[in-house]
Amino acid sequence: MAFVGSSQFLGSVLGGGVVRRACAVGGRQMVTMAALKLYVKAGENGEELGDCPFSHKAILMMSAKNVEYDLEMINLTNKPDWYLELNKNGTVPTLVDGDEVVDDSDGILKYVEEKFPEPPLLVDDPTASEATAPVFGAFAGFVKNKDPEKEEELKATFETALDGLDAHLKKNGPYVAGEAMSTLDFNLAPKLWHAKHALAHYKEYEFPEKFDSVNNYMDTIFSSDVFKKTLYPPETVVWGWSKFFK
Repeated sequence: MAFVGSSQFLGSVLGGGVVRRACAVGGRQMVTMAALKLYVKAGENGEELGDCPFSHKAILMMSAKNVEYDLEMINLTNKPDWYLELNKNGTVPTLVDGDEVVDDSDGILKYVEEKFPEPPLLVDDPTASEATAPVFGAFAGFVKNKDPEKEEELKATFETALDGLDAHLKKNGPYVAGEAMSTLDFNLAPKLWHAKHALAHYKEYEFPEKFDSVNNYMDTIFSSDVFKKTLYPPETVVWGWSKFFK
């Protein structure tokens, strides 16, 4: 989908995701495609799927819903002007459904759930969200650290987050919200995929055996059909985090 000149959007808010009606480009009516388009981060070669866990979250939702859509890669180091017209922040993922534009991953999950309600996957569980929320930030702080004096502190912070997640999964598993896979897993699993492979490469760190529920969860989710159909290799994760080590 190409954009030329300035664009105008009429918008509304849908469940936290900004949904805009892309009605005109350069003063002309925009020609839209009937199929859904999902714009995501491109990999190193610009053509294969990149390492963005938020893009991965949206892809998991589309796959689990068996939705037909076009997947298009965006080079985040050289964003096309037309993409910045579509998404002013230049972030990924972005979902385009005809003349509707949803420009954040949580909004995409809600939009897809409302448009394709079967099977039901959207779960709102504050307790589960509280257990999963600290993991990615703690991992990012640990993996990016270059100060030896802070290493043990940041490692401990990450393992505290894992401890909370492990306790939740032990009580409520096998999935984040219980017996069935849900959007909470689509949010968490890509982040754990990053943590597992980035920490192994950059920190020579393996998830301790004491977090048996987390390890079992990763084994289960990473071997699931929906995850295997949507994943990118560990090397892509390593490439994605390499910018912090140059």
